[in-house]
Amino acid sequence: MTFCVGSLASNHNNDVYKIFKIFSEKINFIHLRNVIKEKDKKSFFESGHLDGDVDFVKLIKMILNEENKRKKKNKNFHIPMRPDHGHCLLDDQKKKICDICVEANADFVKTSTGFSSSGADLTDISNMRSWLPDSMQIKASGGIRNLEQALAFLDAGADRLGMSAGVAIMKEISEKA
Repeated sequence: MTFCVGSLASNHNNDVYKIFKIFSEKINFIHLRNVIKEKDKKSFFESGHLDGDVDFVKLIKMILNEENKRKKKNKNFHIPMRPDHGHCLLDDQKKKICDICVEANADFVKTSTGFSSSGADLTDISNMRSWLPDSMQIKASGGIRNLEQALAFLDAGADRLGMSAGVAIMKEISEKA
């Protein structure tokens, strides 16, 4: 079962922590994102990881406790986590998110959805690469429109690229071949 924090937290009737407790033994993948619910109790918007309605420190402690419980049966067990959608964060917040990802043993970190006010940034990718272990992958997403940009993000340390312009970039590659 995938546990998408943002999707569950967007419903005003949901208690994310209670839902996690109920389904914790069945959860095998975590999608970490945060939201802020509007006062109209119908709307929400995606927020920075540390700025939303969900207390990520509390939730990640719950996740790590569950993971440790399962490690008693299988010492190599870990729950993969995908923290992404962390748009418009300051560098100290980005570093803190990277530290949380390392502590949580995430498989990869994504820069943004590509749908926020800013997409991937070369400086962010370079910083993230210096903050994260080599074993943790980085996905640069948003604003990558041509081959030159794609190669620059890979050179900066990205392992994966999220590109709606992927077809155009592949045509650019084939034209250069």
